[in-house]
Amino acid sequence: ITESWTGEVKAGTCGDHRVKRWRHYLLRIPENECPERAVTTLAGMGERRIITEIQQWLKNGHRGTNILIDAGDDAAAFSVDEGNVVVTTTDHCPTPVISMLSSDDPWVRGWYSMLISLSDLAAMGARPLGMLLAVEANPESTLDDLKKFYQGALVASREFSCPIIGGNLREGERLHCVSTAFGQVDSRRILRRDGARAGQKILVLGDMGVFWAAVLAEINRLPPPPRYAEAFISALRRPIPRLAEGAVVASLGLAECAIDN
Repeated sequence: ITESWTGEVKAGTCGDHRVKRWRHYLLRIPENECPERAVTTLAGMGERRIITEIQQWLKNGHRGTNILIDAGDDAAAFSVDEGNVVVTTTDHCPTPVISMLSSDDPWVRGWYSMLISLSDLAAMGARPLGMLLAVEANPESTLDDLKKFYQGALVASREFSCPIIGGNLREGERLHCVSTAFGQVDSRRILRRDGARAGQKILVLGDMGVFWAAVLAEINRLPPPPRYAEAFISALRRPIPRLAEGAVVASLGLAECAIDN
């Protein structure tokens, strides 16, 4: 026992406000008698702490001199020559959201697979160069389903000027995709997450909240307000990566940092 003290509390449930006296003890177990440490699970850590741990591990690995931004931002960045930076990111199709919406539409999955990585490029102010799609498909699914997936991806490819240049295809339990995008940005104008300082203003681009309002309406089977019905459908099926806005913000130096949402 390293410390002990007495305390009184009056708080209680169901209106019990009687004085309750407690005796508190602070104990220390010698190092050689400590039980095996409990395993820290990822679920109890949170995304930010997990990323911080990974960053520490990667610092011990080989890091090329041309690496400008590594783990921890929306995308990684490395210089290819003076003044030019290649930005690259990889991500899963956001399956939890797709599952929440009970959307088995392969076209929507194709669009989302492009969107999720293009949005990371937008947050860095980068212009898309190309996309790799690593696709898993159930061998029992039809060729038509796979075609619809690629049709959704190709519409996004054309709309956001990002050619699909390759990837991988393998057997899986369900239709799933990991996308890897490459982009380019002026090394003097790249947007990062860590550029913000106290006292600066925050600007939101786009209709913040419409997507999640549409998600909640869908999973709770609530009819959207008539004036938002079209916007809800568009937000769910074709959310837009802010590539054009990100490029303008970066090229004109309108902001020092950015993040996608």
